[in-house]
Amino acid sequence: MTSEIAFALAVVVGAAFTWAAIVVGRRLTLLDRPGEIKPHARATPYTGGAAILGTLLAIGPFVGGNVAVLVGAALCWLVGAVDDVRGLSPVTKLAAQVPALFVGSFAVELDPMTRTIAVTLGLILLNAFNVVDGLDGLAAGVAAGPLVLLALVGAGGLIAVVALGAVLGFMLFNLAPARVFLGDQGSLLLGYVLWILPLLWLGTEGSFRVGSLWVLLWLFPIANLIFVLLIRASARRPLLRGDRSHLYDALHRRYGLRSTLALCWGVSILGAVGAAAVVS
Repeated sequence: MTSEIAFALAVVVGAAFTWAAIVVGRRLTLLDRPGEIKPHARATPYTGGAAILGTLLAIGPFVGGNVAVLVGAALCWLVGAVDDVRGLSPVTKLAAQVPALFVGSFAVELDPMTRTIAVTLGLILLNAFNVVDGLDGLAAGVAAGPLVLLALVGAGGLIAVVALGAVLGFMLFNLAPARVFLGDQGSLLLGYVLWILPLLWLGTEGSFRVGSLWVLLWLFPIANLIFVLLIRASARRPLLRGDRSHLYDALHRRYGLRSTLALCWGVSILGAVGAAAVVS
């Protein structure tokens, strides 16, 4: 299967699965309801992550997708799905991600120390991405920039191409006013994808290059995480308790949704361009 066919198929399948996820989410009342820190106007299905996972599992095996990568993706989605439905404590949620990351890491030959470091960084990166999903179209758009670069270099076979297509298919229903959200299931899944693909691409290139690549591809989520930690620490608020003190919240209040998305997506694209320069 060529990359062009894989991409087109992933967009179509991703859009179809997202539509189905909306229908199922509403029928099963898997809805994210408005609240103090959830400013959306109406209850919205949080089942978008299932559509992205479904696309990866449906097409991934036919484009060279590594079994460990796909199993790790499914496990990350499962952690987020349980958190969406039942709610997990921060410590339990972090602990549950460790097996998924370890499974995915076995797609690359690493010594035990390097594997442990990669998984530890994965925990940080996944949760940095998890908290980016706070505005319509934000998290998916932030993921799309790095995925374009990873797709161009063929990271993970054509898995990056499929992931990009799945994200764009999902975004058709996620731009404002969003008809579906990623949910924790989707934000953890995309975080996992953006963690494992650079590892697959440059896993044998040395920790410095992989580390540099991760920082650049995760430029906006890392910037947002640092901003949040500084704000909460200065206000002496719990570091792990959700609120609207994110960088994108501050931008949204000042500039509105469209300008905020443009700025955040722009930072993500800038990081992807920097990553391309690092590995060229």
